[in-house]
Amino acid sequence: MTNNINQEQLLELYKTYVATTGEVSSNRLKMNAFFISVNAAVLGASGLINSLTFIVFLVLINVLWWNILTSNEKLNSAKFKVIHNMEKKLCYNCFVEESKEYTKTKRISLVKLEKGVVILLTILYLSAIAFHFVNVVNVILQLLEKTH
Repeated sequence: MTNNINQEQLLELYKTYVATTGEVSSNRLKMNAFFISVNAAVLGASGLINSLTFIVFLVLINVLWWNILTSNEKLNSAKFKVIHNMEKKLCYNCFVEESKEYTKTKRISLVKLEKGVVILLTILYLSAIAFHFVNVVNVILQLLEKTH
């Protein structure tokens, strides 16, 4: 892109680009709903965490979910850097100002909250896997005691 773009062209480009950030956020929400549905469906199908295979599958699904959240976080960050650079050439830096105001609230970002859900679910599943292994070890130990 050359620097010979006029204000009107820049404003139209800016509006179009800002709209794409909304699409990324909308897609992220849909993706979260999908992964929550997959977790719920697999949990239901597994008989409330009775099957080790289902649990391992859920851990893998959540690793994928985490990676997609991280990718979307990086994409949004890059998009807002571009928007901030475009705003430098416009009369007002609304997203820069929004970012400053949001930072003042000291709120946890939505992506961090979403990742927290993934972490909590994964901890639950890893705990279930550990429980299964403890049960297997106990059964083996009981069998060994009976043979002696």
